[in-house]
Amino acid sequence: MSAQETQIRSDQDETLLSVDNLSVEFAVSDGRIQALRDVSLSIESGETLGIAGESGSGKSTLAYAIVRYLDNNAHVPEGSIEFKGRDLLEMLPAELRSVRGKQIAHVAQNASRALNPSMRIGKQIRETIELHQDVSGEEAQNRVHEVLDQVNIPDPWRSRNGTRTNCPAASNSGRSSRRGWPVTPTCSSSTSRRPGWTSRRRRNCSTSSRN
Repeated sequence: MSAQETQIRSDQDETLLSVDNLSVEFAVSDGRIQALRDVSLSIESGETLGIAGESGSGKSTLAYAIVRYLDNNAHVPEGSIEFKGRDLLEMLPAELRSVRGKQIAHVAQNASRALNPSMRIGKQIRETIELHQDVSGEEAQNRVHEVLDQVNIPDPWRSRNGTRTNCPAASNSGRSSRRGWPVTPTCSSSTSRRPGWTSRRRRNCSTSSRN
């Protein structure tokens, strides 16, 4: 095997995400509820993992735990979550911000509720671009238009005062969902209760965003 083939195989076999013996509890008025117990999994670079289970089995809790979006009453008594060799649970807020939204992010099940209805779509996307990329204001706005075009949002160049005129509340759920796709998504029932064509398009958008 040549050095180049070895490097390609090494890149393909890189562990992207590793969850080891993760447990999550929630404090309630009469004690604690254990939502996850000793969960372990790993995802290699280029791999897609789906987790199936009945309602209340902890799928969403796991997705939220990975990106540290758990509620304030949540507690992680044991376990680790490593992304590219770095433990997300041990990261300081500034470190987490540098990773979350750029390299790993959560795709909300109901994007129309997850987006801020008081902010225009373009402003929300631009905020993320400016946080993670060293670009000028004009470059950031051009990138916003490119992103909207890539996920098949119609007429992305229609704008007012430098931001897209559409507000999240005025968008249908399929379009809002596509605006929420990150580079490396963790999803909570991302295609449930959706028409087949919407689910297929959403999966296609996810695949193309990683490529």
